[in-house]
Amino acid sequence: MSSTFIICPRPTEWQWLHESQDRTIQSGDINALATAFAAGPAADIVLVVPAEDLLLHRVDVPARSRKQLRQATPYALEDALAAPVETLHFAFDRRGGDAGTAVAVVDRQLLQSWLDALKAAGITPDRAVAETQLIPWQTGSDALSIVSDTGPAGNGRCLLRWADDQAGVTEAENLGSTLEMLLAAQPNIQRIYDYRMSADTDLEIPAAGLPVERHDNAQPILGNAGRHGLSLNLLQGRFAADAERSLSASWRWPAVLAAACLLLATTANLLQWNRLRAHSAALDQAIQTQFRQAFPEIRRIQDPLIQARQAVEQLRQQSAGANSEFLMLLAHIAPDMAARSQVRLRQLRFQDNRLRLDLAAPALPQLEQLQQTADADGIQAALQAAAISDQQVTATLELSRGTR
Repeated sequence: MSSTFIICPRPTEWQWLHESQDRTIQSGDINALATAFAAGPAADIVLVVPAEDLLLHRVDVPARSRKQLRQATPYALEDALAAPVETLHFAFDRRGGDAGTAVAVVDRQLLQSWLDALKAAGITPDRAVAETQLIPWQTGSDALSIVSDTGPAGNGRCLLRWADDQAGVTEAENLGSTLEMLLAAQPNIQRIYDYRMSADTDLEIPAAGLPVERHDNAQPILGNAGRHGLSLNLLQGRFAADAERSLSASWRWPAVLAAACLLLATTANLLQWNRLRAHSAALDQAIQTQFRQAFPEIRRIQDPLIQARQAVEQLRQQSAGANSEFLMLLAHIAPDMAARSQVRLRQLRFQDNRLRLDLAAPALPQLEQLQQTADADGIQAALQAAAISDQQVTATLELSRGTR
């Protein structure tokens, strides 16, 4: 499972602890650290700044904004610092308070060197906290907490904390003299909490008559870095920007892949749209071509479907009238044709409401008699194109409705 991976730089090595494992502190060079980090996922990566490399202060400066506080603090602490303020990095407790704001101070180049080494190993911390912040403490307490080094078997260090923003580190062999000076300078301390590892308790604590509460189940305080209640994160200012860029970098390739997929999908849709548009244009052209062939008298095409329907309806109406005219003329001439067996019908045509019969007879008088008989009852009959050949006469009898 994913959890917190805690890292602490030491003068000659690195120490680390993985919460998802046995919570045992491991140590080694940067390559060993990188191998351990790659062995298991971590949702939170914490860099612990050693107590020897960090100072805690509290400032009370008139500032209306975080930016003004950041600008004024270095000069408010200038007299209490051994190094030029230009070489130092200042981090502020996000909580603040009536008693001022807690400030952590660390050498800027040193912090950058740790981050660069971790970055080269493929590790980017999400947070950076002070080692002294990990010492068990309750706000407003009048006690002094003592813990031994976070490393195996103590490594000869003891860490002390007697206020929210007051802590220090001393060699284990100097713990007695350090306590004597501290208790003399801090008369408000009324009790002592001993969180030292069992291997370090052979050194007596000169309590000066104060009660000492021993915590026999004490664990390495490095594991406390996984707590999210720590309000002072040293990755602020330019270092916060680096952390945010690193976080953005972890999403860069997934974002690039998602953008590429979106681009491919958009391109495919655009190509499909272009193909459909070209196909639609071809269909429109084919429709107009067919329309012009079917209705050549219509020269202006606006909506082929509607215009075709209108033209078909007009033809239907015209066809209904033409059929009636054709049947009337045919019914008029049929009895006369039936009475003259010698007159033979060669071809029949109907156009422009006129019925044309191509006839053949042995003699012209027979065709003339048929024309005279048909020219009655409002029907005009005319004999046209009479010709004599091969012992027969051919002519065209045209019938139409008309008046004399």
